[in-house]
Amino acid sequence: MVPISEWMRRTTIEFMRKQTDALYVSGFVTLSKPEIVALMSTLYEPLMRDTYFISCVARTIMLDHTSGDIIQEGELLRAEMEVNKHIESIHEYFDTRITQAEQKLAMHGMTMGTMQRLEKNYETKTCTNAVTHFFDLLYKADLYLTQLHYLWVTAELSDNSDEAMRLKLNAERDARRQLIGLCQLATEHFMLVRRLCKVVSDGREAQRKADAARDRAISLEREDRKKELARRATESKAKTASKRKKNNNKKAKKASVQEDIDHVTNIVSGTDQVLVE
Repeated sequence: MVPISEWMRRTTIEFMRKQTDALYVSGFVTLSKPEIVALMSTLYEPLMRDTYFISCVARTIMLDHTSGDIIQEGELLRAEMEVNKHIESIHEYFDTRITQAEQKLAMHGMTMGTMQRLEKNYETKTCTNAVTHFFDLLYKADLYLTQLHYLWVTAELSDNSDEAMRLKLNAERDARRQLIGLCQLATEHFMLVRRLCKVVSDGREAQRKADAARDRAISLEREDRKKELARRATESKAKTASKRKKNNNKKAKKASVQEDIDHVTNIVSGTDQVLVE
């Protein structure tokens, strides 16, 4: 079996390294045509990134933690349904042509078991339903291109050699475009869903900033209120102390006057006593 590390093209996506929380299912796909292996190498990682983001990552981002609902869930479902619908159409495309080719080859006594194919098993890892179907489509495409080759060899495509080669090349090109078209469609929806997620993320970021500004304003207001209360308390204490001091001064002055009165009274009383004697 050919491991993924040998057939997968290195890209800057680095899906498996970045998406450590993705849940994978291991398997293998049997292929014989180099051009199909090349398509698998090129399209595998972008398709897995796009479909995983649409089906898994976007739902996590768009989850409303208050209500538990998925924001813009209809758009996510529409994107998934469009991709699934295209996958079904490609399955039908290859199934129809494989069946037709089998019927034509059967007239020459050829079956799938008698056709020579230099097959190899390639290790696969999938984390979305779309990628699982992608490997099924690769197998069908590989089988169809093998049938095309034998239809060309047996002159079933056309009695004219040039026309037969033209039909063969056009059919091979169309088969490859079916697989490329799937990845292009997934990328289009990936870009759309990512923009929706960005709008939600930006909205949340703006809300967080607004909440932080409000909290800071409330905190500053509380601090100002505390300072104002402290100032008032200080002023109140100062006024109380001033009043107490004034009262004490009044009491002291009153006491001093009373002492003077008592002193004068004592003097007058002493003088009267002398006069009487």
